[in-house]
Amino acid sequence: MERYNALQLAQGFDLRPYAGKPCLCCSYDLVGYPGWDGRVIATLYIRHGRLIGGDIHTAAADGFMVPLLLDPNCDDEQKNAALF
Repeated sequence: MERYNALQLAQGFDLRPYAGKPCLCCSYDLVGYPGWDGRVIATLYIRHGRLIGGDIHTAAADGFMVPLLLDPNCDDEQKNAALF
């Protein structure tokens, strides 16, 4: 989980305060993801209506995992806008 949290930290999230606490996990198939022909999934972690982390990844073993947010300096309002 520390490696996964490193991805979260890189985009301005930190899952450590939420360890052991329930959250909503939503996964969405992304259609037409640039540069990849296979299945791509966006996963969002939400607690009390706030986005607390997530990623975009492939279902393939030789695929990739990237952050949701390209700008780690965005504020909480911009992070929550990712939900809508």
